[in-house]
Amino acid sequence: MLVVEDDALLRQLTTRILAQFGYIVDSAEDGESGWDALNAAHYDLLVTDNEMPRLSGMQLVERLRVSDRSIPAIMVSGAVGIGEAEDHPELALSVILHKPFVAAALIAAARGVLGASNPFPPNSHANHPENSSSPCNQTEPMKTSTVKPQTESSGREQNAETTSTDTGRAPRGPKCILVVDDDEVVRSSLAAVLECEGYLVRSADDGESAIRIAMDHQPSLVLLDLNMAKMDGWTTFTHLESVRPLLPVIVLTARPDQYRNAVKLGVDAFMEKPLNFPILLGAIRKLADETEDQHTKRIISHGFVTKRLDNHAMACS
Repeated sequence: MLVVEDDALLRQLTTRILAQFGYIVDSAEDGESGWDALNAAHYDLLVTDNEMPRLSGMQLVERLRVSDRSIPAIMVSGAVGIGEAEDHPELALSVILHKPFVAAALIAAARGVLGASNPFPPNSHANHPENSSSPCNQTEPMKTSTVKPQTESSGREQNAETTSTDTGRAPRGPKCILVVDDDEVVRSSLAAVLECEGYLVRSADDGESAIRIAMDHQPSLVLLDLNMAKMDGWTTFTHLESVRPLLPVIVLTARPDQYRNAVKLGVDAFMEKPLNFPILLGAIRKLADETEDQHTKRIISHGFVTKRLDNHAMACS
């Protein structure tokens, strides 16, 4: 399968989601690169964005049809008025997905073309959105005890002086991750990747919703975007600290030069987009598995500093 998308983050998310469901996926960053890839190898399905520089998705599929190749094609587009697949009979498109779309729609479209059943694994949260056993649906009171800090270098460490738990942060069972991003495609794609890794997922499209969910559903970790309407990521983080002290947070952002702010506020980890999923998932696993006491000891230790997740950092320590 070949994914052609000029947006690096969406290309990465789309590729990762499809791979999680067992597909072998290559990717290209624009239409011309996609054309080169299609001439160099055989693919069973093309998933292409339409609005791209150099060569649009429509033009790419047109080249395929002119060259008498019948590779199935799923077109992705945010353009108004593009219509549906049947509106472009000359291109023989299988499906047109309109942005923003959810990950389930992408998987369903791919499986509809290639042949398969349920687009999500049996234990996926997508199949049981109201699962009452989810840790996201449980709210247990937190027991507190006093912890003596060893040092003081961020605003977050001050909260560690008064709050920790005796038994750990989350109930037994799958861990719940709260994904906060105002981009529906990014939000749903991250959720699909996390569900494939065995997590239960809650999502919010703005800071105010994130705070309410964090208070009501006790997630084990938050993935937090910075550029959002109503309340930006830094303001959201500050409010989260007041209502859920010591809740682990990983900031994900395309905004440049924000790491210093992350260190100042005491964020657990920080990653710039486009995301490196192996590194991000390693950090999520480590932070979500910490008990409250382990987390408290780590952030009040003398050497604590926000972990910058990049190609040289394979996990959050």
